[in-house]
Amino acid sequence: MRVHEVRELSNDQLHEELEKAAKELMNLRFSAATNQFTNTNEPGAVKKTIARIRTVIRERQIQEAGECQGLCARFAFEQGCEPIKIKQP
Repeated sequence: MRVHEVRELSNDQLHEELEKAAKELMNLRFSAATNQFTNTNEPGAVKKTIARIRTVIRERQIQEAGECQGLCARFAFEQGCEPIKIKQP
């Protein structure tokens, strides 16, 4: 799955795809343990897909936190208070 395909998915679809990819990776690990591999490049491709999905999920979380911080700062300015700084992990 390419990055542009991942970015087009909704949050719920991203989590579903992440679960499917994790299950697929587990099945590939089992088949590697029993020497039933047909394509040795598959685990790496699935790991990259998982990384892409997690990256997009994290980007969206950061974006939402930034929007929230902007709203908090605007509200604090209107009320005459100092804006609260939100620490991002």
